[in-house]
Amino acid sequence: MSTADLLSDPRGFYTVLEDANPAQIALDQTTGYGGSSKSMRYTFPDRSADTTGRCHDYPVGRNIALPAHVQQVWIEAYVKFSANFRTLAPGSWGCKSNAEYKFIFGRVTGGSRFNLLSGTYGYAWTFGVPFDEQGDGGSPPHDIPGGDVVWDGQWHQYRLYLKVSSAPGQPDGAAKFWLDGALLKEYSRFAINASDIYGVALGRNMNQGPAQESYVWWGRISAWRSDPGF
Repeated sequence: MSTADLLSDPRGFYTVLEDANPAQIALDQTTGYGGSSKSMRYTFPDRSADTTGRCHDYPVGRNIALPAHVQQVWIEAYVKFSANFRTLAPGSWGCKSNAEYKFIFGRVTGGSRFNLLSGTYGYAWTFGVPFDEQGDGGSPPHDIPGGDVVWDGQWHQYRLYLKVSSAPGQPDGAAKFWLDGALLKEYSRFAINASDIYGVALGRNMNQGPAQESYVWWGRISAWRSDPGF
């Protein structure tokens, strides 16, 4: 298998027409999670010389289409960030955008998105739902410190549970985020008004920078429509 094979997606995992910056996506045959020696690597280039765009979004990403539209989904991803990964650009750049990396999205019909963001303000996690992308609801009610602790060149386990309401206005929507087995945030008994969940976005954009070339490796990604026992 080669990078060309990965990008052509012969097994139909990805919505290839939505690939963002495929030139920055590669099959890395030197590192993988568990027993694998391969992973999908995103490269974020050093934007120091880009004096007009370095404070604005730089996207690299792929989207997985679920086999069917569902009301709820459990997602597990093993991902590694390079040890030099940063979301906060140098102060001398004068960036006004909020620093963060849009990491994993749950894509929905008739709403915005579930979103997990790493490095908000340069250090925090944001876990939001379609009616509250900034993560002000749920428990805890705001951003969670430690969104930068995974930038250590090691594999980490991310688990998400996402559920839209059974009908508009019904307070039976829910969402949970676990990092390495620890539950960091949850929403329960919320009205999450969207028709269904149809896909998962693996990365979107870096809001500013970076000031050095850095990487994200995607290892094993799994999704279930019934509770796998998280």
